[in-house]
Amino acid sequence: MIGCLIIGDSIAVGTKQATTQQCVSYAHSGWNTWQWNTAYLDKGLDFNANTIVISLGTNDYQNLKTEAQLRKMRKELHGNNVIWIMPQCINNPNVDNCKVDLREIVQKVADEHHDIVIKTDKLGHDHIHPNASGYKELAKEAGLK
Repeated sequence: MIGCLIIGDSIAVGTKQATTQQCVSYAHSGWNTWQWNTAYLDKGLDFNANTIVISLGTNDYQNLKTEAQLRKMRKELHGNNVIWIMPQCINNPNVDNCKVDLREIVQKVADEHHDIVIKTDKLGHDHIHPNASGYKELAKEAGLK
């Protein structure tokens, strides 16, 4: 079992950069949950870790079936501590995840697995990505700092 695993989107990338621990990362900027599942599930990768941090959903859009995709992904993760980063709501014509009640979906899936959900209000200029102190806060709350 590895020490820590960070998976997801650009917020996961930033969180990884803010950690002081050696973590395995399967994260790519701009990816939605379906893209992550397509790229990583069924590849024989090790999803067993003491701590797993998930940041997915921010780039999801209305017809993506986010809840089903998050359930599929979570089923494959095995960790002592699974921590979700609560996504911010994006309101734009291409990615309008506000309409899918994204935050409620993340909380629901996390609750079903007795996972922890963390968030930060320390955001950058785009009001989506954390600023430097926000990433440090997330890493600390996840126990990776």
